[in-house]
Amino acid sequence: MIWLRNKLFQSMKSILNPFLSLGFLLILMFSFSVLSAQSTNLSSSLPKIDGKINDWKLPLSYFDKSTRITYSFRNTADYVYFVYRTDDTLLSDKILRAGIELRIEREGAEGDLKIFFPEPNRKNKELAHHDEKGSRPDLLEHLKLANQHIRVDGFRAANGRVSNPTDFGLMAAVDLSEGQELIYEIQLPIRELFPNGLKTTARAELEVEFVIPAMEGKSEKKNKGQHEPSMRPGGKGSGMGKGGGKMGGSKGKDGSPILSREQKVKQVFVLK
Repeated sequence: MIWLRNKLFQSMKSILNPFLSLGFLLILMFSFSVLSAQSTNLSSSLPKIDGKINDWKLPLSYFDKSTRITYSFRNTADYVYFVYRTDDTLLSDKILRAGIELRIEREGAEGDLKIFFPEPNRKNKELAHHDEKGSRPDLLEHLKLANQHIRVDGFRAANGRVSNPTDFGLMAAVDLSEGQELIYEIQLPIRELFPNGLKTTARAELEVEFVIPAMEGKSEKKNKGQHEPSMRPGGKGSGMGKGGGKMGGSKGKDGSPILSREQKVKQVFVLK
């Protein structure tokens, strides 16, 4: 009887062994796939500076009431990342004509940093022509040129006009999405912002101004009928708040046209 029981046990073991091995193999494969996915998520968690919004958490963290621009930032021990977005077509046209000046004041560091990107389009400052589908073919051509260079001031590694991306960790990108939103992204090296690194800085603060220069002598009359601002705000910021609905027009509180005055988005960021 004992012999028969042992024989039965050996037979069952020989039958189950392949299934047990297969089960163990499946568990190993599942564990590897989870670790691989986690590794992929970690490696792709940092923004890719390409003028796309898909690698940022939406809605963006901050909303500026006056310009209705939304924006966010992130930082690591080596870089700071910023993104700004607008779906106001007149404002995005202006940005690509007049350019952007990013002014950075650092807590505990002497001298401000300035970044001019995209640079002003001096060859053609007229506003873009919209075709029947609402796209802007001339601006798309300008985008290719706009992404090639950055002008910097106050940096230790370089001053003046440099190729984009630079050889010292600064890079930027501006692009139009399929929905005609303008996306501006920039990566700044920590060693340029805080030469001794974040750990040696008591409070790493950046006061950043995103400045859209005025276009002198410009009027909105030329663009009548082609501008329907519809920024969908999201997030919050210092001195700023949540908003809703569409813009009521492209004029500031003083009634001056958006083209002929300077716009600023100012925020203090505390780095981690």
